Amino acid sequence: MHITTAIREASLTSGLQDIAVTARANISFWGSRRIQARGYEGTAPIDSLADAIMALSVAKHFEFTPLERAIGVQVAKQINRIYNDSKTELSSSNWFKRLCCAIKDFFKQFFMGYIPASPYPFSVISWVWERDGDIDGFNRVFEYYTPAQFLERFGREPAANEMHHVFGCYNRNRFRGVDLARMHQPFGFTN
Repeated sequence: MHITTAIREASLTSGLQDIAVTARANISFWGSRRIQARGYEGTAPIDSLADAIMALSVAKHFEFTPLERAIGVQVAKQINRIYNDSKTELSSSNWFKRLCCAIKDFFKQFFMGYIPASPYPFSVISWVWERDGDIDGFNRVFEYYTPAQFLERFGREPAANEMHHVFGCYNRNRFRGVDLARMHQPFGFTN
């Protein structure tokens, strides 16, 4: 099976974790960041796994079962590894490959959100996945709960300081905010 088909048909509990664990990043001669996975044919854009998590999260309305949440945390770690491996490979690449990637990254930033068709190759997925600051990146989505799930999990309504977190959902080149809660823990510990 081709890797893009496998990613498109996978779910959190079926297939996505297997692909993420065996996926390896590579950069083509012309600067395209791709992944390939053992047991699958071909390559896929590096953002395809992160995009699959985002799409599954939105489709499930951010309500994950405990099993999906546990698997999702592991898949998110693997996607972070893939992005970091790509950055490491790029830093050790020749000047031409780095130049090609820089040009592609420039256009990705320049056209962020303005390309009406597919999010590839000018995607903002990696930016939405990894960003830090006031709005957490999607790589932390499995630490958050909908208000109803927060009540069920922790036995109380989320406090005001726990509801400040908003995810920007990438959907057809548009962003929309989703309010979710995360258990406030001192010193950065999370449940």
